[in-house]
Amino acid sequence: MLPNHSPTGFCWGYGGSGPAQLALAILLEHFHGDQERALALYQDFKWKVIAGLPQDQDFVLTDEQVESVISEIDIERMKRG
Repeated sequence: MLPNHSPTGFCWGYGGSGPAQLALAILLEHFHGDQERALALYQDFKWKVIAGLPQDQDFVLTDEQVESVISEIDIERMKRG
């Protein structure tokens, strides 16, 4: 079952529940519904991308940008062992 971190919706620009929900939704879309992969990465994705976005501005993330961050996360995890 997928977590519902934020019953009030998506947010960005900090590290709370709304950004966690947004990160999970973006990764679910990117992975075409692969819950296991999205759940494994969404917290790291939140901190690397979503938490740093300006709160007072809309934004666009391309598939290429999302994939680039996923690759960074995977590399960092491999280095940690």
